[in-house]
Amino acid sequence: MAELLHELHQKYGPDTIALLGRLLDTARRSGGLLTASVEVVGIETRQEQTFLTFRVQTGLIYNSQVLNPTDRLVDLWTKIVAQSFLAFETLEFPADGVMLALHYHSRPYANLEQLNAALDDPDQAGEAGEVKFYFPTEPLHAFLNKELSAQELLAQATILANGVPVSLQLPPAPKSQT
Repeated sequence: MAELLHELHQKYGPDTIALLGRLLDTARRSGGLLTASVEVVGIETRQEQTFLTFRVQTGLIYNSQVLNPTDRLVDLWTKIVAQSFLAFETLEFPADGVMLALHYHSRPYANLEQLNAALDDPDQAGEAGEVKFYFPTEPLHAFLNKELSAQELLAQATILANGVPVSLQLPPAPKSQT
């Protein structure tokens, strides 16, 4: 493991290791029932820009009777992506941006006991889903420096849900009570 981390550090820089660890931590804390894991895939070129790519197996199984596909994306943003970025004031990568590919599952279930019982068979995790967030460096840095809101960052990102471009509208922040 130490050799792999050293190789990633040499190839992509120290912020790669820091984000890798933070993504794993937030994925593990997100409430998933399956194993969470994170890997650095490498550099991907999209629309003449390069993105350092991370693949995150979230371990999450969403109840498709409770959360629709859009709500799942908002939940992934809130629990994993935003929480991971909160730890940083800046991120530097040898690319024009960063891409986070988050993998999850969804299926109907009545309660967690029913779901846990079904998970003895790995094929019972439900339908696999993937969302890719492509964040160019400039708006990501502005977000990390609190110059852009989360919604403004998402508006400047490319988001693909199962390969289809989507826009993501976050719910309004709760008003503070004074």
